[in-house]
Amino acid sequence: MNLILDPVGGSYLDRNVRALKRYGRLVNIGQLGGSHGEMNMGLLLGKRLRIVGSTLRSRPPAEKVKITEQFQAGYWPLLRSGELKPIIDTLFPIEQAQEAHAYVAQNKNVGKVILAVREGADVMPQLPSDK
Repeated sequence: MNLILDPVGGSYLDRNVRALKRYGRLVNIGQLGGSHGEMNMGLLLGKRLRIVGSTLRSRPPAEKVKITEQFQAGYWPLLRSGELKPIIDTLFPIEQAQEAHAYVAQNKNVGKVILAVREGADVMPQLPSDK
């Protein structure tokens, strides 16, 4: 991986460092897996990795808008073309939301867990067209 955007944090730190390629970046945006973690410092140094901490929640609205616009300009075309694809672990129907939360809480997933709100929903919904 060249880039990992991680909402889990602590418990995934070493796993993320191991998964990154040389010059890769890890951006932690949450602490769902705890605020403390261990990692192999030799890999961090040897691969010349960058680790960044960030959050949107406490930022002012104007800054959130700017970040959204930058994401849309830089990554939306890659998502639309299929060049950039999220890793999807499991699809649960909305009626099994409790089971989906338990699945994630047990740290069983590798990738996104999706709740389908309508029957027959695709795992990868169509992205809206650009405006």
